[in-house]
Amino acid sequence: MDLINISVTTNELVALWNLRHSETGPINQALSCIESNIVSEKIEVKTTFPLMPPSQGKFHYQVFCEKRSAKNAVDAFVDILKVFAVFEPTFAEQLSLLAPLTSRNHVARSPSEVYPKRPDLGKNAREFAPGWYVGINIKNDEKRRILSLACGVFGLQFGKDIIF
Repeated sequence: MDLINISVTTNELVALWNLRHSETGPINQALSCIESNIVSEKIEVKTTFPLMPPSQGKFHYQVFCEKRSAKNAVDAFVDILKVFAVFEPTFAEQLSLLAPLTSRNHVARSPSEVYPKRPDLGKNAREFAPGWYVGINIKNDEKRRILSLACGVFGLQFGKDIIF
């Protein structure tokens, strides 16, 4: 079977992804208008991510129906943020505006900015996009809150599109 690559913007990808939840059926049906215009070729929609899933581990999660596992919740949390950051170059900046608390920023341009009142905790920040760091010295409930905010940036549903 010959495959056709279809380039889409981030917004188009999110819109197509959201169609899979609609009453119109699977995403392949959503692309039927494209397929009907191409008689001699076959189209296969396959979700592929620019990042490889982390190594097999005890913590299981899903990113757009792709089951993944990581050594721990921190690695899974950072991996999900990396996937989002690859899809949208301004994602990290948008998330940084949504995630701050009074004592920490969670998402910032440097490790020291993540924990401004506790510089010693700067070592507990991980880079998830070029020049953007996220704090990992947080409970899983706070990781879920941040991932829920991240889903909101894309119009996705936490617990459905991203399962943590």
